[in-house]
Amino acid sequence: MGVLQRILIKKDFYRSISESPKRRFSGVDSVNLQLFSEYTDKFIRETEDKINTCLNAFFYDLGINIKINKRHSNRSVLAFYNVDNPNEEYKIENGEIKQAGTVVNQAIINYGKTRKERIDKVFLYYETIVGKFAQMSVPVTTRIDYRYGFFEDGYFYFKDETGIGGVKIYRVKQETIPDEVDCYYFNLDEIQPMIEKMIVPEDYTRSLANLKDFVNSNEQKVRDKISIELKRQESKHELEDKLEQKFIEILEIQKELSEVYGELRRITITSSYLFKTVDGVKYFKKKWLPFLPYINLAKVNLAGVDISGIDFSYTNIKVDPQVVHNKDLRNCKFVSRSEKEWIFDPNANFLGCLLDGTYIDDAPVKNGINRKSVNLKIINRNEYHN
Repeated sequence: MGVLQRILIKKDFYRSISESPKRRFSGVDSVNLQLFSEYTDKFIRETEDKINTCLNAFFYDLGINIKINKRHSNRSVLAFYNVDNPNEEYKIENGEIKQAGTVVNQAIINYGKTRKERIDKVFLYYETIVGKFAQMSVPVTTRIDYRYGFFEDGYFYFKDETGIGGVKIYRVKQETIPDEVDCYYFNLDEIQPMIEKMIVPEDYTRSLANLKDFVNSNEQKVRDKISIELKRQESKHELEDKLEQKFIEILEIQKELSEVYGELRRITITSSYLFKTVDGVKYFKKKWLPFLPYINLAKVNLAGVDISGIDFSYTNIKVDPQVVHNKDLRNCKFVSRSEKEWIFDPNANFLGCLLDGTYIDDAPVKNGINRKSVNLKIINRNEYHN
């Protein structure tokens, strides 16, 4: 993607967005574009959650947690994967469940064959949503539309001067995503005041409200078909919440005992309870963060887990900087009391890692360390001080 072309498109886009918005009647239900985009983002997340709820209800008996993969889905294919093993992916296509990833659980395939009618109900619900909601468009200026839909984040569609073609412009916090053909990623914070002045007329907000009603009514029809499975699933979630609360009570006692006896006592909690998954990325649930030193983390797999900002001091976790999400260790704290519980291997490789605000008082690490990282502090005992 040419640098000059990128500069010209951004400049042209800024000039076009500063034009007076298209004039339409604005009624009491009209909102500004910023608020409208927040509505649509929330609606898309909620709709995705509804589909995931229905899918998990169907596969309840198999005891797996699955989630739709929107990137691999389209109007005729519903792709989903095992949250605990993303390589285990499947798709519902032409009324069948087929393997789509590198790993397969044959029980999933067989399950679809024996419960085909119910699988068809879920796909019909999905198909009904994406048929209505694949892409929506709101004209903003003569050359700019705001577009949103189930399969991708909201973006500005910037039409060329002929009105025949155009490019997608996504709004991002940092311009680190590489541009693609006819698709650009810009930090648009500098034009926030202009975005806030753009009005989405009430006919578009009414269309969104009608779409919400449509999705909810169709969801209810599916829920009626799988009411037993949903009740079992909801009951399971309630029991899991109670179990996690019991873990918290035990950890609070463990913490008190450790303070009395002067030694750490740890309990084991499985990864399925420790993590939550958001947009395909695993995170530690916030409820566990105050108690990490009292949880046995020695065998926890951090591959693909976002650990930025977490204090792992005095835990027995083992961290490979190369496998955590985005190699991001920013604002983490790693302190250990003994060589036995070093969080890092002395040969750990930090090449390409994000280390701003990171504090390490642990193994004598040095491989691939970027010394220019902001507020990085490393204390390598008996070696050197940073």
